[in-house]
Amino acid sequence: MKKIDFHIPDLWENESDILAVFTKKNADVLSENRQIKGLNLGLNTNEDASVILENRKLLYQELDLNDENIALVHQVHGNQVIFITEPQNDIDADALVTNVPGLAIGIKVADCAAVLLADRVHRVVGAAHAGWRGAVSGVVKNTIQKMIQKGAETDQIEAYVSPCICQKKFEVGEEVAVQFDDKFVDRKHFSKPHVDLKGYLKDQLMQLNVKQSNIEVDSGCTISDEKKFYSYRREKNKSGRMLALICLR
Repeated sequence: MKKIDFHIPDLWENESDILAVFTKKNADVLSENRQIKGLNLGLNTNEDASVILENRKLLYQELDLNDENIALVHQVHGNQVIFITEPQNDIDADALVTNVPGLAIGIKVADCAAVLLADRVHRVVGAAHAGWRGAVSGVVKNTIQKMIQKGAETDQIEAYVSPCICQKKFEVGEEVAVQFDDKFVDRKHFSKPHVDLKGYLKDQLMQLNVKQSNIEVDSGCTISDEKKFYSYRREKNKSGRMLALICLR
């Protein structure tokens, strides 16, 4: 079988201390016996659980991981962060932090951003689910604060913002737009406000004293690139989920 496709952030591409990936759709590779084509990794989708578990197994084999060293959240679009030291699944939270080598922590997305964080020096990593609700309620700030509590230092933290809905496609109502600083809202070029979620998250990271040179923002748009990414806004209940994982080797 053709190898499944995933992205390794440039920050950690040649890094022996950090394993980090963002999965892609892979619909051209995994299509047989699937209601949702591709590497759908979300148990909360309209796909048989057995298919999701098989997809996860395929990914974990590629990464030399298994269910015994993975922790995933059941995202609730809030700002709660859990410090975790052992494998667990479907934790009600929107971010995880760990300092345990070999324990991979993950966030599932299909338009929201995943923010992966690592302090390689002090050996602490974090993963945050940042849709607009989590972003404005401070999930990234809370994740970094939890990392600092566990020994990380902001000038050592590196951050990756995953592919997500881009400003051109992120039409919102005014009730959502007013929760963002005006510089991240375009009210001039569209009939309704459009929000720059990636720009907002990068600005948050810099406001939290993460160095700009330590921030990588992926250019991918989940809605625009149907071949590479799932998008709940585009595909509704036919959408799968991608996974962002980070682990201390």
